[in-house]
Amino acid sequence: MADGGALALVSTDHELIDVLDVPLTGYGPRMRPHIDGARLSAIFRAWQPAAAMMEVHEIRSNDTSLAATSRGFALGIVEGVSTAHQVPICRSPTPIWRRLTGLPRSRCVRNAARYAAVATWPMRAEWFQHPAGEIRAEAALIALAGVMQSFGGHVSKEDRR
Repeated sequence: MADGGALALVSTDHELIDVLDVPLTGYGPRMRPHIDGARLSAIFRAWQPAAAMMEVHEIRSNDTSLAATSRGFALGIVEGVSTAHQVPICRSPTPIWRRLTGLPRSRCVRNAARYAAVATWPMRAEWFQHPAGEIRAEAALIALAGVMQSFGGHVSKEDRR
């Protein structure tokens, strides 16, 4: 999330309520983008989520120390804000949320998340149109997977029509 990302709010009946880009701010002498904790906290305060779903990103052995530190820093900000608002976090590896939402396991299928999000929420299609649409679509589907894991239910192909 240090270089971007999105947040999505999904109701327990699978309605997509809102999708926002992760608020970023410059940090350090080079003004590298990092999550703005204060603005993220304001989003949590406005949304009042019952739970948060976070995609698990493992630190890989070929990551640079800067990439690993940035990932850990972003995780710490999200967990800190979530804890401050007493919102439990559920973590899901990529293959799990992709399977729950009917996406192929691999990210190789270009725009698969965007197509799935538009099929699931056709009235919100404009939210996934611009260049950040794929990231927002993934955030919405991750949130949907979180609702399905936390509150039961599943998304069938019929639900997407």
